[in-house]
Amino acid sequence: MLFCFLGLNAFSEPTTRVAKDHQVSASLENREPKTIKDQTITLVAIGDILIHDRVYVDAQSENGYDFKPFLKQVHPYLQKADIMIASQETMIGVTEIGLSSYPSFNSPYEVGDALKDAGVDIVSIANNHTLDRGETAIQNAISHWDKIQMPYVGAFKNSQDQRKLRIIHTDAGISVVFLSYTYGTNGIPVRDGKGYLVNLI
Repeated sequence: MLFCFLGLNAFSEPTTRVAKDHQVSASLENREPKTIKDQTITLVAIGDILIHDRVYVDAQSENGYDFKPFLKQVHPYLQKADIMIASQETMIGVTEIGLSSYPSFNSPYEVGDALKDAGVDIVSIANNHTLDRGETAIQNAISHWDKIQMPYVGAFKNSQDQRKLRIIHTDAGISVVFLSYTYGTNGIPVRDGKGYLVNLI
């Protein structure tokens, strides 16, 4: 998979509009140079989160699955990020369509809950396993990401959703746009008219 971050800085326009070109240069000559404060943010990327059967078997609990203890040891490091993205390689397509492992993965919803609890801000879901269990798994996964208010990128519910930019704003005044693509889907073709199900390079 490939995901990239595009940083955006917003600068306010001058409050006075100048009509003539020569007035612009004169205005600039008389202006004191502005000092732009250096601003930085910390980006953290984790993954791939690839859930084999031995992992979800270990996570099984009385009420379903609990993956939160698996991330407990790294919690202190994850909290230092301004923005954290996780590469969620397996679809969290829920148990109704059957959990599955290699080579065609489907994982429990609770994986998403654990990432939310760990402080992940956005998940990248375009990768070679996106189409493993078809459109149902993708739509189920997206429904759960929406339910827990977790932004996702790389696979989408429809064309309109695909056209929406995923932008995260920070307290430092820096905004970051996230894009996510994959080189392929392990030979599984994308159906005609369903290109929104996964971003291909």
